[in-house]
Amino acid sequence: MKSTCENKEKSLETICPICGEIMKKDLYAYDSIENGKINYKCENCGHKSSKI
Repeated sequence: MKSTCENKEKSLETICPICGEIMKKDLYAYDSIENGKINYKCENCGHKSSKI
């Protein structure tokens, strides 16, 4: 069983559907806290997505 710290780190990353690289949590998104969304941005191609 994975530790809580490992699970938390994994939730900060997802795979980009455009280029296949790892997308990291976008720290500069303005609506993350208000709506309970986690916004991700790909550093390779710039694609953005969000998950609730």
